[in-house]
Amino acid sequence: MAGTWRYVCFAEPSGAYLGEVQLAGVRLTEVLSGPDRLTGTVVGDAPAWLRPWECSVYAENPAGQVAVGGLLTAAGGVTGQRVAVDVMGRAGYPGEMPWLGDTQALVQVDPLAVVRMIWAHLQSQPNGNLRVQVDSTTSPVRVGTDAEQVEFTTETGESVSFEAGPFRLEWWSTTDLGSTIDKLATETPFDYAEDTSWNADRTALVHRLRLGYPALGARRTDLRLVVGENVILTPDLTGGDDLYATEVHALGAGTGRTRVRAQLTRAAAGVRRVLVYTDTSARTRDDLSTVARADLAWRDGSPLLDQITVIDHPNTPIAALAAGDEVFVAGQVGDYAIDRWVRITSIETSPGSDRAVLDLVEV
Repeated sequence: MAGTWRYVCFAEPSGAYLGEVQLAGVRLTEVLSGPDRLTGTVVGDAPAWLRPWECSVYAENPAGQVAVGGLLTAAGGVTGQRVAVDVMGRAGYPGEMPWLGDTQALVQVDPLAVVRMIWAHLQSQPNGNLRVQVDSTTSPVRVGTDAEQVEFTTETGESVSFEAGPFRLEWWSTTDLGSTIDKLATETPFDYAEDTSWNADRTALVHRLRLGYPALGARRTDLRLVVGENVILTPDLTGGDDLYATEVHALGAGTGRTRVRAQLTRAAAGVRRVLVYTDTSARTRDDLSTVARADLAWRDGSPLLDQITVIDHPNTPIAALAAGDEVFVAGQVGDYAIDRWVRITSIETSPGSDRAVLDLVEV
């Protein structure tokens, strides 16, 4: 990668431009459904305004595009003779922050609307406006009920009941809004990701939180990752006791003997091993069986591919990869053929390098 990277800094929360800082040893990490990260060390003397929680730092690539950055959360630590910096993407701001607004008892509300409500609350507080624009994306999912106890009849005629009630945001119990968002993201499901760019006249940054239901990203049939070609290090495969099951005992909504349940098996030559799978949002046996069957299908004991190192290559330029995308990885690791689809959950790069480390989950 030729050209010059810049590290531009802004006062927070005002967004006023402060200047540039020279950094070395920079690592940039783009994260799906989590805060991006920038780390490095200051070259020379650190500017007086480079103070934690009072400024932000963003990397700009040689093409003039904003890459990764966010709030400076730590500065002043020393690595060798240099001041170290650690930058957290704006998506991490709700983490460990409490709800201090009026108590909310929400009924039949879209989880994505709750995300916008949380961000609106945080950004309405003194010195809390980070100028983050949250997408208007919606989902058909609803959380919160009028009744504290919900009863329904399954397709088999069984009566099921479970504790429910409104979805609550309250100062005495909602003490980590970042965890609230992440729980909603897992259960709905939806993804979120940061997007930062210059405004039209390049005088300020525009910050966006992208929301995607049920997911962000796309299956990239136009890209190819092959061990020994653009996957440059032989990847490790992760094993574990929970990677093998011949049967799943799936539990859905409800309590006690009336809880929705499903029992699924797959043909296997090995010993019987039962996985307990829980999805309290599943109100029918069909819904529960669908998700449980998908979970059981890959638990054949084969080790998982969870990280690879790639090099910039005509078949798959690093710039073409995005967290959330699904890509096909082919090749051989020991006795295992790793021909499989994976989803990228984070991308770690270093300015000027032609390599990237991808964290993955198999799909």
